[in-house]
Amino acid sequence: MSVLASLLVRDQVIAVDRVQGAIQDQVMRGGNLDSVLLELGLLRENEMNAYCAAVYGLLPATRDEVMQTAISTIRVLPREFAVRH
Repeated sequence: MSVLASLLVRDQVIAVDRVQGAIQDQVMRGGNLDSVLLELGLLRENEMNAYCAAVYGLLPATRDEVMQTAISTIRVLPREFAVRH
């Protein structure tokens, strides 16, 4: 089980069987576990944001903070990297 899945189960945000089902969906459809969990409606976007940040030991950014990112900063990142992450 991934770090993200383990945190969600540990904190009783999502039951083990639902996480396992989401992982099976991920294997069948491809993509990232976080996207699958959101698509299945098992987690809200702000909750996912907080848990994804926790996986990497970071503080979560709010939607407003992300949307206020300067264009000059955005241009530094390769498009492929930004789309993937």
